[in-house]
Amino acid sequence: MENEKLSEQMTKVLNGLTDEQKEKAKACKDMNELTALLGQMGVELPDELLDAVAGGYVHYSWWGGWEIIDDSTGAVLARVSDNATNHWDAKGHVKYAALNMGQSNREISDEELAQLRNK
Repeated sequence: MENEKLSEQMTKVLNGLTDEQKEKAKACKDMNELTALLGQMGVELPDELLDAVAGGYVHYSWWGGWEIIDDSTGAVLARVSDNATNHWDAKGHVKYAALNMGQSNREISDEELAQLRNK
């Protein structure tokens, strides 16, 4: 049932694209490439769909900034410092960057990150 719902959501997103965008989407090799392309196009995807197809997380770190985290290793893929902008702008930037990297923008806590790194 969940796969059916996700399929319906993706169909709805794809049906909302222009013909040119649909052609680009058809050329994608996998879901990560497709979600990255949709992010670059500025297409907003439902959170449930992003969580189902994208790996990775975003995390607010003790050093005062946001990180994009690899979902298999817990490694930091990229950072956005709060010093460069205010906290909420930085959060928005890191979530957008995560999507552009083909990663999920789901936030995880310090505890969840520690569990991921201690697998």
